[in-house]
Amino acid sequence: MRAFIRTTAGVTECAIAALDQAAQDAFIWVHLDGREADAIAWLATQHGRVPEFALSALTALETRPRCDEIENGVLLNLRGLGKT
Repeated sequence: MRAFIRTTAGVTECAIAALDQAAQDAFIWVHLDGREADAIAWLATQHGRVPEFALSALTALETRPRCDEIENGVLLNLRGLGKT
């Protein structure tokens, strides 16, 4: 998993744990694979911060590429080559 924060100073990569200290109006990008154990564990701690609809979409076994506006954010689900 990787996390990025965009502020007026630019974009910086940060640890997932550091997201709690991000400014309220900062744009946060979390890049994860919803099939990986560490991503699933982190998502399980995000109830109340990430809408249930997004949590469900991020951990779905079968997905399609999509982009949905959700509250003050966006859910972007991309597909890559399948892992074997």
